[in-house]
Order: sequence, then structure tokens, then C-alpha cells
Amino acid sequence: MLLSPASRDPEEVRTSIRTLTSLLHRFNVQKLPSKSPKDIPRLLRHFTTLLTCGERGDEQAKKVIAVTGAIDATNRVKTLVVAQNWSVVPSMKTHYVKLIEKDERSLDEVVKGATSVPLALHIADVWVALSAFSPRAHNSDSQVESLQLFFLSRSYRKFLARFKEGKKLCGGRWLHEVIDNWTSNHPEIPCEWVVVPNWLLGLPDIPSIKSRKVGEQVQWEFSDDTKQAWAKVLQIMMEDLHDWTEAVKSANMERSPEKKADAMRNLNQLCAALDYFISWEKGIVQSLLTKTNIVAGITTAFMPEDRSNSPDETDDEIDELVQEPGETQGQQVYRYLRTIVAWHTAVRSLTEDAAIAQVLRNLQIGLVEVPPSPSTVLTLPQVSEALLARFPDMRKSGEDDLLTTLTTRYSNKFTGCVHAVAALMGLVNYYGAQLTRTGQGAEMEIENAQQLRDLIQPVAEAGNAVIAVSKKCCWCCDWLGGHLDAQFQLPGTHGLMFPWDPPVVGVDMSVLKTLEAKLWEELHRVVSSELRELLYSRHSSAPSSLEGTTTETMRFVTKAYERPKKQRQA
Repeated sequence: MLLSPASRDPEEVRTSIRTLTSLLHRFNVQKLPSKSPKDIPRLLRHFTTLLTCGERGDEQAKKVIAVTGAIDATNRVKTLVVAQNWSVVPSMKTHYVKLIEKDERSLDEVVKGATSVPLALHIADVWVALSAFSPRAHNSDSQVESLQLFFLSRSYRKFLARFKEGKKLCGGRWLHEVIDNWTSNHPEIPCEWVVVPNWLLGLPDIPSIKSRKVGEQVQWEFSDDTKQAWAKVLQIMMEDLHDWTEAVKSANMERSPEKKADAMRNLNQLCAALDYFISWEKGIVQSLLTKTNIVAGITTAFMPEDRSNSPDETDDEIDELVQEPGETQGQQVYRYLRTIVAWHTAVRSLTEDAAIAQVLRNLQIGLVEVPPSPSTVLTLPQVSEALLARFPDMRKSGEDDLLTTLTTRYSNKFTGCVHAVAALMGLVNYYGAQLTRTGQGAEMEIENAQQLRDLIQPVAEAGNAVIAVSKKCCWCCDWLGGHLDAQFQLPGTHGLMFPWDPPVVGVDMSVLKTLEAKLWEELHRVVSSELRELLYSRHSSAPSSLEGTTTETMRFVTKAYERPKKQRQA
């Protein structure tokens, strides 16, 4: 029997939220996505990208990273990193912050290190590697290439996962296949002459594009007459990208380090060129994708996979390409291209930034360990009982049907965690608002509280904490960000639900109860929809008899008789 709302303890509310988010995840619930804000500071955004690491089989690769930072009174940049479910110590009961130490290794020593390392060491490697880069060195270009290869190798598993999503995005075909089948006679591109950069001139197998020479400059024409040739450049690059990932796969299967090193080197150079191409201020790739019908041949809308039986329900790489409000298909494909070269963009951007050296000299980084979540959830009868108590209208469907519907999506074990974004927001909110103990957010939950306070206080005092995340926020994290005392700037949400455990620090119980009520309403909506479908299926298979039917039932009967007719006509 569930306790009355007035007598419920905090852990029961948390258990309820764990249960509801797990169920809604398995119902594949998606709320309205949001458009990603564009004003997250570049340093924070790119630094977060570079923290993404890990090879296949390395659990660290699956974790989501959230980062925030601010400058304190001494001009020191305080940065706090929270890794989702980072701790593998089941007995850990309190939050713990680990200060990252920067050593004096050379860039060569860092990039020649292991491909897969613990997250704390990877953060130190990022710090050391960026600090060791010298823009004035005679081999600065070689250093940039080494950095990009290093981060591609560390992040290869995620890179490959993102690259493969392009096939789903393009309706079961690779992007280079879509481009290869494109023909267009429509006037779409006004004629302009563009100065050809050296990186483009150096690409292999470039198709012939109408050109001219003005002084010492080589210019190519971008117009309706040449757009097909420009598209061919992108097609070749994407096809080569596919082939080099296959070469890496073959080298791994053959256990040939030499072949893998060669494939990775070529793949890295290709990714760097693709980064230049899609980031080029002339906007050639953007124009091709958004001003022409080049992607009009994509007939299948991108949909995230059914993750209800996924062994790792928090590894939501597949959901990053959910279409944003107002986003065209071409813009979505362009965003896909940006995701696969994110590491190369980050390295290029940071190494071109003259201020980065000063920031790195005055940096202090803390990595927060969050205790693992309990696996307990409500029992199936408890969920059913709570639904019937909150929404009496569900009784007309029958308890047996309700239990049957819930059973197909229910698991008696919570497999999620406290999400990195939620944990970080809770910490900022706690130190910013100094919440009194209300069942959530107590000083005793933080083992080395003063050390954590020193790192996070500048962020809390800033008034609007900017949080960069290695992935978009889930719906719960995005909702939470708008209902705390502190103000947050988040990277947007894809609107999807994931198994979600509330932070134990910095979130008032009244906020969690409001969230819980919204989740119950959402479960009521999706379960009611399933029950209506169940009722419809019974009517469609029942003997034909209109006597005694209601208007609503007659609608079901009419649909049941029309559907076979349409099928026969087809």
C-alpha cells in the first residue's frame, strides 16, 4: 500500500521518479525538443568535447560529461567536471571531488600514451596536451595534427557511433550514396567566385570545377553550373571516410598495429579536411544542403532506435540527431556532419585561440564522483495502484488490462543513474542558495565539502551558470534546470526520457514532487493510449454487430471495415 502524499518520505519520491522515468523510457516517450542555444562559451564547449574518451569495451566511453566554470577573485579559472555514473565503487555513499593535477610531460609523451585510460587521467592528459602546444613552434601544424589524432583515437568509439548514425538519418543509405544519386536542374545557387584555400587544393581526386586566376589567387566558381561538382567533393570525402573506418575495422580484426596506425592517420587527415570544408566561411556545404534539393531523396525520417531493451540505456548517442524545432532536413544533415568532426573542430579552435594559454596556466579542475543510484523501484502492483488512485478514469479499462500494458515495459531493477547535468545543477544550486535540509541537499552528503565549495562558489555567485554537456540534456534534466533557485544556461534537450534518479544534493523536495506529478500524468497519457489501442484491436476482431454500440464504438467499427478495403486497393 502506498503512503498518503502527506506522510511520504523523500526516498519514496525518489523511488517513484526512478520507476516512472524507467517506464516512460521503455514507452519511447519524447517531449518537444528544444533548439540548442548558441551562446555557450567556446572554451567550455570545446573543452567538454575533448573530455569525451574511451575505446569500445571501455565503460568510461559511455559516460556523459557535464562541465561548468567561472573566474574567481584571483583570476583563476575554476572548472568543475561531473561524469555520469563515473564511480564504480558500489559502497560509495557521499559525493567526492578529486582535484586534477597537471604534470610536466611533453606533448609527445601524452599523445604516445595509452588509447584507453581512466577519466581522471584523460582530463589531466587534455590539460597537459593543450598546455604543451606552442603556436609559435616551427612544427605547430604537426602539433595540431598530433593532437587531433590523439583525440580521435581516444574518442574513436564515439566517433564511429556518430558516423554510423548518418545511415539512419539518410533513410538507410550513406550520405555519399544520396549525393551520388542527386541531379538538379533548378536555379538555386547565385554565381560567385571563391578563393580556393590550400587545404582544398591539396585534396585527392578533386573534380574539375570552373576556375580562374586573379593575381596570385586561384578562384573557383560556385553556381548552379558547378554545384554538382562541389557536391562531388563532399561525396568523395564522405565515401573515403566510410572506407577508412572499414580499414580500421579490418586492421583490428587482423590485429595489425601497423595497418591500424596507417588507417587512423589517413582517417584523421580526412576528418581535419572535412572540418575545414564544413566550417569554411564561404558556407559551401551549408548552401548545398540547405539551398538545393540534394537531400530531398531522403524518404525516411530519422527516428531514434527503440532502446527499451538496450543493455546501456544511458548511452544515448543515437538520440543526438533528433530534429530540432524549425530545423530543415538539410540543416539536420549539416548538424550531423558537425558532430562527427567535433573533436577536430575543438582542437583547431582551441589552438587558434591566443587566450587559451593564459586560461590553461590559471586553471583549476575538480572531478566530482557521484554515489551510484539504488536499484530499487516500485513494484508493478504499486504502479498500477497509484495510477488508479490518481486517475480514476483508468478503472473502466480494467485492472488486468492495465497490468498487462505495464508489464510489457516494466523492469524490477533501476538501471540508470543521477545524470551528470542534474548532479552539477544540484551542487551549484546548493552552494548558491544554501538550501536547508528538506529531504534533499545536505552538507553531510559531500565528503570534502570545503574543497568542492572553493571550486563551485564562483560559478554559484555568477548568477547564471553555463553548463556544457557532451550530449543534449534529457527531458528531466532540462525541466529541472528551469525549476531551481539558481539560473542555468543548458545546451537544449532532445526531449527524450531516460531512467533518471534525482540528485541527492541541492534539490528541494517540493520540486521533486512537482516533477513526480508531471511524470505520473505522462504515464497516464501513454498508458491510456495503449489501452485504447487494445480496445480497438478487440473491436476490429469481434463479430460484426452494430446493435447497442455507442458512437465511439461505431467509429472503431467503421475504421475496422475501411482498413481492409484500403489494403485491397493498395
